[in-house]
Amino acid sequence: LIARVDDAARQRDIPVWLDGPFPQAKTDRDQNDGPPDQREAVLAYTSGTTGKPKGCILSNRYFLTWGEWYVAQGGYISLREGLERLITPLPTFHVNAMANSFFGMLASGGAQVIVDRFHPRSWLNMARETGATCFHYLGVMPAILLSLPEQEDDPHHSLRFGLGGGVHPDHHMRFESRFGVPLLEGWAMTEAGGAALLCASGEPRQIGTRCLGRPDRPGPGLAWRLVDDAGRDVPSGTAGEFLIQSSGDDPQRGFFSGYLNDPAATAEILADGWLRTGDIMVQDATGQLRFCERKKDLIRRSGENISGAEVEAVLIAHPSVRQVSVVPCVDPLREEEVMAVIVAESGAEDLGALAQSLFDLAAQHLAYYKLPGHVLFLSDLPITSTGKLAKAAIRALADDAGAGLARFDLREQKQTRRRVDGTAARKT
Repeated sequence: LIARVDDAARQRDIPVWLDGPFPQAKTDRDQNDGPPDQREAVLAYTSGTTGKPKGCILSNRYFLTWGEWYVAQGGYISLREGLERLITPLPTFHVNAMANSFFGMLASGGAQVIVDRFHPRSWLNMARETGATCFHYLGVMPAILLSLPEQEDDPHHSLRFGLGGGVHPDHHMRFESRFGVPLLEGWAMTEAGGAALLCASGEPRQIGTRCLGRPDRPGPGLAWRLVDDAGRDVPSGTAGEFLIQSSGDDPQRGFFSGYLNDPAATAEILADGWLRTGDIMVQDATGQLRFCERKKDLIRRSGENISGAEVEAVLIAHPSVRQVSVVPCVDPLREEEVMAVIVAESGAEDLGALAQSLFDLAAQHLAYYKLPGHVLFLSDLPITSTGKLAKAAIRALADDAGAGLARFDLREQKQTRRRVDGTAARKT
């Protein structure tokens, strides 16, 4: 077997260490430059939810900062030294389990319980058997757990909190009421690490609103801005792109050190000393931030910016919809059109009728230009290796008219709806 691996690697010019002295890595960076905390510890790849994954160079300081953040938190988190047991089914090759939860437990003297993958029907029993006191989640996990039959012992466990992101607003309170544990919505990205981690860990949490808490949270200092497309700061209550830097002498303390072999992409995301997250947020009157949309997920139709999340929130309420992702698709006349990609509940046989029903539901709640111009049905939504929706793959399917999938064109009905809305507006 070793000979076969060695032969295959040689044919592809891939360096492989089998025995003897470890070979010097071929790299465009010196891993031993600088102080110990700035030296490279890990090369981790982004999830690739909106494009090709990129290699993030992560230093020792990057990982230590995750622990700094976790032990500084109060509210529902308030880690008890030596007592916490955090259960996670998330992969250890990604920074959530590798850095966030692991260094939180390391810094507080706790333990990380690693599960091979998310097992919905046995997940709660695993938490009970391992004595878990907290857990990490992705939005799909609460949705799946809520779909299981209710049990009398659902709220009987030792879990104090769950920390994650992406829980659907309609599921947030339902989950907490049924399982008796708060879901603390958070925000983070691989490039920013624990230095910029946000979390609604204390009251008022504004449950079901994608509230991420206040940016002046305990832990590593964070400077931030919300800006429009021209880079101008926007006022409170107005959505803008979230820009961040560490406060203090080093604006990138605890951030990633750059993308591997991609200085152009590194310069783009770190323009003018600010890390451009690509996420659209809004600050409310209480100073809390609320997540709105990935900037790349905004749909630009005839000059109008449309939030796919807003359309998703309406369509997910349909009883025959199990999953939904709203993405842009190319339109020869309007630049982009709204595409609703649907996973239907089992038993929904007449997909054409369901597409019409979804359009009619959306028309009751949304302006005509936000209505789905196309509805595409899939058996499952593609996900990345870390369990997130693979938006790039979903958009590719949306733009592939010849994919042979169940797809319904409702653009003419949108135009009819436009005339109806316009007539009503004139009468008013």
